[in-house]
Amino acid sequence: VVSISHEAFFDYFLNNTSVPEIMIYRFELPQFEGVSAGFSGACSSPDQAGLFFTASLENTKTATADGEVLGSYIGYIPFCGLEKGIFSICNLTYKDKQFTKKLESITLKNTLSEGVYEVIGVGDNDDGSSDIIELTLSLK
Repeated sequence: VVSISHEAFFDYFLNNTSVPEIMIYRFELPQFEGVSAGFSGACSSPDQAGLFFTASLENTKTATADGEVLGSYIGYIPFCGLEKGIFSICNLTYKDKQFTKKLESITLKNTLSEGVYEVIGVGDNDDGSSDIIELTLSLK
């Protein structure tokens, strides 16, 4: 995850000032069957206190090549925990089985109650088809 001051970035972009400081935060995502999950998409939380993100498990040698889809995750990174690598993550299942679609990104549809959100995910199945998935996400 990369962090740049909003003000410094726009000052650089609009006024040609010096390049702003760029902070890079690393996160160790889960593995499944020897394959590491990789970030695939993100959106801000409604209170701007963190990021909802998606991560996919794809059995491939590179980050850009297609491979067998082993599953997907949805998670949350609180901005206050960036330096410590704090995050929550949930392996997606459907009818008690591993969800084997590649969830590419997520966006917030609605806040249902405090810490409970209706989100929409989009999946790319590498076969020309895509999925729109509606989920309820609860942060506790």
